[in-house]
Amino acid sequence: MTEFIDQAGQPVGSTPEFLSPEWGEVVPFSMTADDMTLKYRDGIGWKTWMDAGDPPYLDLDNLSDTDTLWQWGHAMVAVWSGQLDPDDPTMINISPNSLGNISAFPNDFSSYDDFYNFADGGDSGEGWSVNPSTGMPYEDQWVKRGDYGRILA
Repeated sequence: MTEFIDQAGQPVGSTPEFLSPEWGEVVPFSMTADDMTLKYRDGIGWKTWMDAGDPPYLDLDNLSDTDTLWQWGHAMVAVWSGQLDPDDPTMINISPNSLGNISAFPNDFSSYDDFYNFADGGDSGEGWSVNPSTGMPYEDQWVKRGDYGRILA
């Protein structure tokens, strides 16, 4: 590297030493050796603090409800991510008169299709008819769906 710019935009005379790739070597102030698991890869030991265990694995030949929910959730993220395009002309009303005010959350996976709008994004909330402070109805607030989604993301 011939030039290095720091995070404040200032040129630095030489490339600084690479820092912090070994977070496992940082000793947490509130944990003990019992909170650490030593994992090995390529013959190198890596300290893992508060190891959550392996990630979920999918058994595609024998899907459980958890596997199905995991796949459905990831598919919905992919569909909703497609709505982040700044050139998407779709307009949505983000006023409190159209968002929020969810009457009931789903209790199980079978209710998710009724709760979430898989294709267009959002949930089953119907909004509020009036502002509780003023007693006046909320005005519509139309924005591009991609702009709103990117702000949420």
